[in-house]
Amino acid sequence: MLNVRAQHLIRLLQEKDQTGKELATALDTSRRTVIRDINIINSVFAEQKIGQIVSGQNYHLEIEETAAFQRLLNEFRREQDIVLFELLRRPTVTLPELGELTYMSRAALLSLFTKLNQEFHDVLTITTKSGEGIVLTIDKTSRIDILAYLLREHKTFYSESPIEQTILTKTIMPAVQSVVPQRLFDYLTRGQFLAQITACAIGAQFADEFKSEIQLDLSMYQQIQPQLRKILENYYGVKVELLNTITVNAVREQILALDDRKILAQRERPFTNEIFSHLCRCAMFPTFADTILIKQITNLEINNPFVFDLAFALTEKLSRRFPSINIEPQFIALYTLHTVDTPTEQNVNALLIFSQQAVGRINQMIVSEHIPNVDIEEVSISDIGTEPLDIASYDLILVNGRGEDLPNSITRVDMVFNGIIGSQELSKLKKLADNSFFEMKFPDFFPPDHFLTVTTKGNAADVLAAGLNQLAANQQIDQLAIQNLLKREKMNNQLIINEISIPHATADFPGAYEIFVLRPNSGNSLQISQQPITLFLCVLVKSAIVDPGKIFSYIYKRLANVDPAQLAKITTYEQMLALFN
Repeated sequence: MLNVRAQHLIRLLQEKDQTGKELATALDTSRRTVIRDINIINSVFAEQKIGQIVSGQNYHLEIEETAAFQRLLNEFRREQDIVLFELLRRPTVTLPELGELTYMSRAALLSLFTKLNQEFHDVLTITTKSGEGIVLTIDKTSRIDILAYLLREHKTFYSESPIEQTILTKTIMPAVQSVVPQRLFDYLTRGQFLAQITACAIGAQFADEFKSEIQLDLSMYQQIQPQLRKILENYYGVKVELLNTITVNAVREQILALDDRKILAQRERPFTNEIFSHLCRCAMFPTFADTILIKQITNLEINNPFVFDLAFALTEKLSRRFPSINIEPQFIALYTLHTVDTPTEQNVNALLIFSQQAVGRINQMIVSEHIPNVDIEEVSISDIGTEPLDIASYDLILVNGRGEDLPNSITRVDMVFNGIIGSQELSKLKKLADNSFFEMKFPDFFPPDHFLTVTTKGNAADVLAAGLNQLAANQQIDQLAIQNLLKREKMNNQLIINEISIPHATADFPGAYEIFVLRPNSGNSLQISQQPITLFLCVLVKSAIVDPGKIFSYIYKRLANVDPAQLAKITTYEQMLALFN
């Protein structure tokens, strides 16, 4: 197994060719050590028929067998995981001592501490204090849980166990299984169980960190060392106690307490059961969302922002109710998405108003056949007013007839055609059904007086609130809509696309959507979650809209590939509108 420094050297050469001096600087070592490491790497490469590191003006990574190289990379432990593993297994360690253990410089270690604090936010904090060395603070879980997680991520860590794996699997695992309630294993796989037992063996000295009123007794198993026996009793006592606190009713209470549950519709019961099972699994073996997963989930959020708002609000409530469980909002969001079954490609909802029922039904069939992404509901002109009809909930309003006798409740019409729909009308409707619908309608959602330059100084929250209040003073937005926008922003799940913050909320107003753009005054550098913010694009969706995600899909497609430098130069309404035309 290559040491950490050699692994880092390979990663550096994966990025680009480098000189010996550049490698020595990056690795905080001497050029002689770099040469020695390269010789060791080439020896491993030759043995596994991978390739070699060749030298010339620069060192170059030459891979001959990609599959073998990938297998070697899969054995590498992430540098931050190695650092965290060493911190977890020791009561105390100084920065120089950790550097000797991991072959890393002081600067590299401090950088990794920052990465770990971000990756495991709300779970652990790593700080350095003069005279105290490195201080590791853990919340919501335990060092044994995180050690077990690292063991599952990198099987090579199992070699650090002071007890052979055969003894763990043949003796200790059956002993523990005999004294804990069997329902624990409804939420714990055998691989996770082995990782926990191994973590207890590695960190047996930390038995006193676990306090539980439930006392398990392993005293009849004399072959288990006393120190290990104690941590197993304490650790699994806490697990049993924690599992006992999670009930279906307790989870249901938090879901029913949500301000807005209309997204779940009639599926609250299966959703409750899914979340209950998820919490039980998290209690038994914590799971953390890695960077790749968070990126994938963020892409889903762009098309389903209100579903994610619900998930983050629920996570907050569940975290208060079950403070000892690490609950990742991204996973709750995935369960929410699964429950509401929101499609990635959303259809356009159209209302066909007809004067003759037979003709209207034929036109509905023709449109469904030729334009599959349009869902059409039909209503007779004479029936309008006799039954509830929310015009704002439809993306398109189509009139099959002359349209002169429409009642006043029909405030907008997107297309009028007489008789049987023809190829010309179908072509126009297809354009409306595609993104061109929002392109055509965007100026209606975003009129000139909805663009505002905000001169207020302060952080992102200050600037957003000041801009919204200025819009309210101009009677362009009401206070309830402002409260909804700011409330969702405070959930800490802000939607950001390419340096544009997109506060969003539902509200009641005459149209379907309203868009407001707030441009911070030049020179006011803003950030949200360490991301720079150039503009605020506030989106209000009428509460009655059945599928509110379509507008966000359109906005994402328009903004995702815009150069942030171009956004920074936008100073007028016309420049902003041009991005959506």
